[in-house]
Amino acid sequence: MARMSESDFLASLSDLTGKISIVTGGAGGIGLETTVYLALRGCTVYVASRNRERSLKAIASAQKRVDAASDDPQIPRVKQFGRIHFHQLDLGSIKTARQSAEAFRKLESRLDIIIANAGAGLLFQNELSDEGLERTFQTNHLGHFTFIMSLLDLVEATAAAHGDARIVNTTSYGYAGAKVPNYEDLRQLKPNDGSSLLHYMPSFQRYLVSKLCNVFFTLELDRRLRERGVKNIYANCCHPGLAGATTFGDGGLGNSRLAHMTEAAIKFLVVKIGQTNADSAKTQVYLAASDDIKRNDSHGEYWEPLLSWRRFYYSCSRKELFPIGKNLAEQEKLWDFSQQAIDMVQSREMVEPVNDERVELAA
Repeated sequence: MARMSESDFLASLSDLTGKISIVTGGAGGIGLETTVYLALRGCTVYVASRNRERSLKAIASAQKRVDAASDDPQIPRVKQFGRIHFHQLDLGSIKTARQSAEAFRKLESRLDIIIANAGAGLLFQNELSDEGLERTFQTNHLGHFTFIMSLLDLVEATAAAHGDARIVNTTSYGYAGAKVPNYEDLRQLKPNDGSSLLHYMPSFQRYLVSKLCNVFFTLELDRRLRERGVKNIYANCCHPGLAGATTFGDGGLGNSRLAHMTEAAIKFLVVKIGQTNADSAKTQVYLAASDDIKRNDSHGEYWEPLLSWRRFYYSCSRKELFPIGKNLAEQEKLWDFSQQAIDMVQSREMVEPVNDERVELAA
């Protein structure tokens, strides 16, 4: 199959003029390409990220790309290209994730799309999160769970008023190689973790567990929404592909010489067999912005890109989950654990809203 052109891909998406979206980790890698695609279809995009300075530089670059598209006859027209803003989000704790959601509610009265794209990869367990949990699980699952659940009523109101809304969780096909979460182990501090090359395999397994949690959360969220009669929020998850310019999430592999050597070796391999960031972003953008999702009533599904023999994107499709991804008991167990973790934090302290202002670039 031939590679899908950028113009054909954009034409396959809805006109998103007037819609509001959040892309976590939208300042780099496939998150940045996701941001650009949505803005090119007219969507207002909030890049939810921890690093303000780095994000503002990336947003400025992305907005220039979007604005320059007005002179490109190959780019399908929309009523107006979208604007890109920064929004402070630290997924590393329940408190900061909830504060970010509360701050966003003061900025916008609607929320059409959430793409939970941010992630940390290959972190060591020599320190725990503020809630005393393993940091990969905290960032990749619990932070997003807290953020999305704190905004869910706004998403529901938007879907009711405007027809539909989308929630997309970025996972990995590596979920199939994970074991179900061990909630006791998630609370264990391992002071010497990361001091040996042998520690990379357990670290990678924790990453895979967090990606399995993304699948569990998506399916359990969808099930609970449908049970309540909410049928116009389309929650799905996807494997984006193997991005050739991956940064291993927001955490990286650490600062030791061993970590840098390992990261360089992995990046070399990924570049050789991976896809571009743009191609890797397309599946989650399609789930967030294509009319086909609503038309086909696609919800509670796992999707993957379809690639040519040269590793170019030409489409994407729903894929059957491996049995571990369909484990209903584990989906519910994860939900209960996550909600209990939030309840414990809320019972200990009042959440104070952050002083977060929308940053908009001059037109």
